[in-house]
Amino acid sequence: MTQKFVEHLSKHGLSYGTTEEFDFRLSIFAEKDAEIQRINSDPANTFTVGHNFLSTWTKDETSRLMGYKGPKNISDENVVELSEENL
Repeated sequence: MTQKFVEHLSKHGLSYGTTEEFDFRLSIFAEKDAEIQRINSDPANTFTVGHNFLSTWTKDETSRLMGYKGPKNISDENVVELSEENL
């Protein structure tokens, strides 16, 4: 798995400054690799999946790509419509 991970790092131009970070990202990569293997081994699937630049990211890191999510304490009651006259 480590060799596959190092090849992934090289392909995507990634590097980690500490052994701890390397090991942490390797564990994420290994989990995603196992999921990829599980999906690709299912004969019912008519598709295949593979690694990409997100393969070493946590769920929190990938969720930031999903767009802006405003504060939860904002509701329609807090919205003030401003006049469009004299614009």
